[in-house]
Amino acid sequence: LGMVRRWPSALVVLPAIAMLLLLGLIGFAFFLFTAGLWQMGATAEVETPPGSGALGTGEAVLAALLALMGLLALVAVLSPGGQRHRRGERHAYRESWLAVREALFRRSRSLRSRWPALVGGPSGAVQALAWLNASRNWFSLFRLGFLAAGLAMPFLMPLNSARMDPARADAFYIGMGLAFTVFNYGEQAAALFSAEGERAVLPLLAGISPGHLLAGKWLAALPLLLAAPLTTFAWAAAGGRGVSEAAALAGFSGAIVLAAVTWLVGAAAFDAAPRTGGLFAPGETMAAAFEQVPTRLGGIVGLAGGALIAGAGTWLYLTDPRWIAALALPAGAAAVAGWRWVDRLWRRGAMG
Repeated sequence: LGMVRRWPSALVVLPAIAMLLLLGLIGFAFFLFTAGLWQMGATAEVETPPGSGALGTGEAVLAALLALMGLLALVAVLSPGGQRHRRGERHAYRESWLAVREALFRRSRSLRSRWPALVGGPSGAVQALAWLNASRNWFSLFRLGFLAAGLAMPFLMPLNSARMDPARADAFYIGMGLAFTVFNYGEQAAALFSAEGERAVLPLLAGISPGHLLAGKWLAALPLLLAAPLTTFAWAAAGGRGVSEAAALAGFSGAIVLAAVTWLVGAAAFDAAPRTGGLFAPGETMAAAFEQVPTRLGGIVGLAGGALIAGAGTWLYLTDPRWIAALALPAGAAAVAGWRWVDRLWRRGAMG
C-alpha cells in the first residue's frame, strides 16, 4: 500500500509480477517432485544412509524463513490491529486506484474491431466477443510474454536430462507445459463469466441458448489446448527427446488440459448471473488486470479444480497413463452442472 501511494502506476504491474513469481514457484515444485530430487540424489558424491532424512543447514534455514513469512502474513491478516490498519489505509488505496484508472484511460487507444469467430452462429459470436475483449486488454500482453518465456526457458537453462529417470523427466516436461498454461491462461478462462458483470444479461436478451453460451466460452478457452502441448513439446525437445517422443508427450499434455479446460468452463458457468460484487471491491473488478482473473466462487473453484486435474494427470502419467481418460468424468460432470445452472437461470427469465 505504501508503494502504491507513492507510485500509483506500480499497481499496474503488480499482478504480472505476482503471476511471474507464482509460475516460478509452480515450476520449481514440479522440478522437485518429478526430476529434481532424483537428479540431486544421482549426482551426490556421498549416498545418504537410509532413514537419515534430516535437512541440511541451508534447507533448514530456508524452510524456517518460508514458515516465518507465512506465519507473519497470517497474523497480519487475522489480527485486529491488521484489520484496523487496512481500514485506515482504505481511503489512500482508493485514491491510488483512481489514479491508476485515470492513467489507463488516458493511455487507452481504439482498436479496429475484427470478428475472429471460429464457428458460425451464436457460439462463434460468444467466442469472438471474448477474444476481442482479450485483445483490447493490455494484460494479455503479459500472458503472451509468460507463454513465450515458458517456450524459451528450456533452451536457455541446462536440463541435463541424462541424469534424470526417463519416466520422471517426461512427467516433468508434461507438468511444465500444464503449469505455464493452467496458471497463465487458466485464470483468463476461469474469468470468462465473472468478468462480464452486468453485461452477463446480454446473451439472455439476445436469445442465446445455454448450450451455445457454454460452447462459445469453451471455444474462447481454446488457446489452452494449444499452449500446453506446444510448451510440453518445447521442454521435451530441449531435454533431448526426439520429435516423435516429444509429440507423444505433447499429446498427453493436450489430453490432460482438455479435461482441465472443460472443468474450468463448467465451474465458471456458475458465475453467469450478472453481479457487480465479488471477492474484490466493485471498482477493482473493472480493472484491466482483474478482468482476466476470477473474482467469484465459480471461477475460483474452476481454476483450483483445473490445477488439481493437471496435477492428477501428471501423476497418472507416472503411474498408469491409461487412467488419464478417467479425468473426463469430473470434467464432464462440471460441464453438465454448469449447463444446468445456466439453463435454470434462463428459465427463470432473470439473471440474478
